[in-house]
Amino acid sequence: MFSPRARTYAVVAAAALLFLVLFSQLETIRTYVGPLHGGVVLAPDRDTAPLRVEDDNVEIDASELPRILLVSAFFPLKKSKHTLADYEGWLSRFLGQVSSDLYMFCPPDIAPLIRKLRGDLPMVLNTTFESPFDVPPLYGLEDTYQSMHDKLDPERSYHSAELYAVWNAKPYFLGEGLARAEEANNVHYDYAFWNDAGSMRAEHTYVHWPGPNRVERFFRTASAQSGTPKDDIIFIPFNWPPDHTLWMWNEDDGPTMAEIFSEGSFFGGAAPAIAHYARSFFAYHDTWMHAGRFVGKDQTLINALIFLYPTHFFGVLVNDYPAASGIPPSRTSFGACGDSWWYYQWWLAEDNERERMADLWVTPTDGESPRDIDLVYSRPAGSARCRDTHLYTARQLLGKALGRWWWPPRASLEWGAAGPNNSTLPSPSLSSLSSSLLDDTSVPS
Repeated sequence: MFSPRARTYAVVAAAALLFLVLFSQLETIRTYVGPLHGGVVLAPDRDTAPLRVEDDNVEIDASELPRILLVSAFFPLKKSKHTLADYEGWLSRFLGQVSSDLYMFCPPDIAPLIRKLRGDLPMVLNTTFESPFDVPPLYGLEDTYQSMHDKLDPERSYHSAELYAVWNAKPYFLGEGLARAEEANNVHYDYAFWNDAGSMRAEHTYVHWPGPNRVERFFRTASAQSGTPKDDIIFIPFNWPPDHTLWMWNEDDGPTMAEIFSEGSFFGGAAPAIAHYARSFFAYHDTWMHAGRFVGKDQTLINALIFLYPTHFFGVLVNDYPAASGIPPSRTSFGACGDSWWYYQWWLAEDNERERMADLWVTPTDGESPRDIDLVYSRPAGSARCRDTHLYTARQLLGKALGRWWWPPRASLEWGAAGPNNSTLPSPSLSSLSSSLLDDTSVPS
C-alpha cells in the first residue's frame, strides 16, 4: 500500500514525534526516573568524584601564604528567636578568640559591647549604619520588604523584614568591608570572608582562622577543577546535594527553591570574585523583587546563583556519602564533628587547630564519661573522631545530584554584571566604592 520510501518517512516522523513528546515531559520523567538511575547519588563514582584536597600537585610555599580578612556585622533585631545575652555569648567566642584581621559593622549603641568583646585583637569598627536598610542596595526598601513578609513568606511567623535586610546586606558588607579595611590598614588582603557574628556557638580551638594554608590549597584545587581563575571563585558551604526535582529550574522560576542546600553563614574569596558575586546577587535580587518574587531569604538567592554560575562556586559538602560501614555516625557523616551546620569551620582550620578540636569533641572532661560528651553533642554512643573530606566545585555537586545530562540554565546576565536597578553598586575593582565613616580604626599588627 505504501512505498518503502513512504514507510521510511513515516518511521522517521513517528520517531521525531516521540522524541518531542518525551522531551516535553522531561521534567516529569526526571522526577520519577532520576532516583532510580542514580540522579541523586550520595556516593561519588569514578566519573564524578572530585580529587582529594590533599593533592600532591598543590604545593604551598610559606612565602605564598595569603593574608585573610574576616568581615562581620551585628544588628540586634526587634523580633528575634534569640536574646541579646545569647548573642553576647556567641560573639565572645568569635570576637574574643579568633585573631584574624576583622572588619565589623554595627550601630553606634552596640559599639561599646563589640569593643569590649574584641579586646586588643585587630579590628576596624564601622558604625555608619543604624540599620541594614541603610546600606545602598537596600536603602528605602522597608515597606517593600514588609509587604513581602506579610504576603509572600511562608515562614512569616518567625521571620521579619529586618531579618531579610540583615541576610541580604551580607554581600555588600563583605565588599565594603574589604575595601575599607585595605584603606584603613594599608595592606592587601588576598581573601576576605563573611562570617556570621553569632556562628561560633560552642567551645572551640580556632585562633588563626581560617587557616591560610588550607584556604590557599582549597582555592588552587577548586580553580584547577573548575577551570575558573582562583580570584574569581567563591567558597560557600554546601549542606545537602540539591533535590533532583530542580533539574529543570531556570531563572524565570525565580528563587523558589524550597530546599536550602547552601549555607549563607560563611562565604568569600578574592576581591574580584566578591565584587562579581555582590553585583550578580543584587542584580537578580532587584529583578525578582520587581517581578513580585519573594527575595527575603538570601539562601534561595545563593542557590539560584550557584545554578546559574556553577563554575564560580565551590565548597565542602557536609551531608555527603555515608560513613564507612561499621563506623558509628555522629551529627555528620564524618564522625564526631559537632553540629553539622558548622563543619566548615573545622574544615577550614589549620592542622594543629583541627587536631585539638577533634580531640575536644571526643575527650571527656574531669568527672565526665565518654557517654556524657556524646550526649552534649546529641550523637550516638562511641562516635568516631572527626574526619576530613574533599571539596566540591558547584558543577561537580550539581552533576552529582542531577545527573550527567544536567546543564546550567541560561543566565540573562553575565557573571558580575549589574542589573538595571542596581547600577550604583561597587565596580569589580572595589576601588570606586563610596567612602565610609569609620568609627574606630585599629591597625592589625
